[in-house]
Amino acid sequence: MTSPPALDLLDGIAVCRFAGTFHIPQAVESIARAIGHAREQGHGSLLIDTRGMHGFGSPSASTRTQMVRIWAEAAEGQVTIAVIARRALIDPQKLGVIVAASYGLIGNVFESEAEAMAWLRDQ
Repeated sequence: MTSPPALDLLDGIAVCRFAGTFHIPQAVESIARAIGHAREQGHGSLLIDTRGMHGFGSPSASTRTQMVRIWAEAAEGQVTIAVIARRALIDPQKLGVIVAASYGLIGNVFESEAEAMAWLRDQ
């Protein structure tokens, strides 16, 4: 079994940073494991930095729907997430954010860590 992704604490918020080459399913599963690990550790907020992930393009609408469903299941309504991603990977209409809410996951996506942290603090 793979060990859970490392979580750091920054101003009381759990932070998980990813780097390396990933295929979309691998990236989705790695992030789900980080969310589950944060939940198990009792962290209510998680910043996920994906800017170091490479090897895939912008997910399709159906892939975004599937990934946020998986992440919502991992969060079990207990973890609010902010994802930092490269601009090219962020859907301008934030479809993933909207769909995530329908699955009970409170989350948002940002280009900068400062914006993501400010949003998490306001939740």
